[in-house]
Amino acid sequence: VPVKYRYVIYRIVNNDQNIDVVEKGDWETPWDDFVDNLSSAKDEKGKPLGAYAVFDMEFETLDGREQQKLVFVAYTPDSLPVKQRMLYGSTRESFKSELGSGIHYTVQASSIDDLDLDRIVSAMRNK
Repeated sequence: VPVKYRYVIYRIVNNDQNIDVVEKGDWETPWDDFVDNLSSAKDEKGKPLGAYAVFDMEFETLDGREQQKLVFVAYTPDSLPVKQRMLYGSTRESFKSELGSGIHYTVQASSIDDLDLDRIVSAMRNK
């Protein structure tokens, strides 16, 4: 039986040459723990790291139906060096397309405030 993960975090690594999986979250992992793991990674100088991530979101529609949709997150904190921000910005769409057509909603986050669960679920309900 294949293991199902709640989320996968990817980062640009190897002197900006590759995008690799750096973390997979257990199915029981809540959104807040995912956000903490996404935003807490630092480089050797203590500066936050950018990331891409996919989260398997379960939510209820306005008419009460249970839904399960994939959320793509492009996390580029404001404190990220300009070169890194540009690199994440220029590779986002091509990387997202490599993941396939199953992405339901995309979040561009420059701070953890942009990753507010209620706002994201509300936007997904209206999509």
